[in-house]
Amino acid sequence: MTYYYDKKHLEAPLLKEEDKAYLLARNLKTKRPKKLNFQKYGPYTIKKQLNKHQYELDIPGPLRIHRTFHVSLLEPTPPGLRKDLEDIEIEYDNYTKYDVKKILEEPNENNEYLVRWFLPYSPEDDFW
Repeated sequence: MTYYYDKKHLEAPLLKEEDKAYLLARNLKTKRPKKLNFQKYGPYTIKKQLNKHQYELDIPGPLRIHRTFHVSLLEPTPPGLRKDLEDIEIEYDNYTKYDVKKILEEPNENNEYLVRWFLPYSPEDDFW
């Protein structure tokens, strides 16, 4: 019997405090349909290791879930694969905004609309 067990047995991932890990959503109940739900949440920072198989995560916000999870529900984040959203800077300097005054004609076969723009544009600037 141990032969079959050992074939499928996976070692627990090596996680330490202050590492980041994804929380697998296998046992989390949400109001969304299962096929539309997220497969994993995070990444969250590991606060501390309680024993060989349990970790406490630093989950922010008002989530009403226990903060302690078995190692089988955690997946370590690959190094350098994903930055946190706070580290990403978005530049808006080169963004040009165009205000539509009126849609003159319905979409054509290419799903394009004939559009009239607000000032400083004239009716000659209407285009599909």
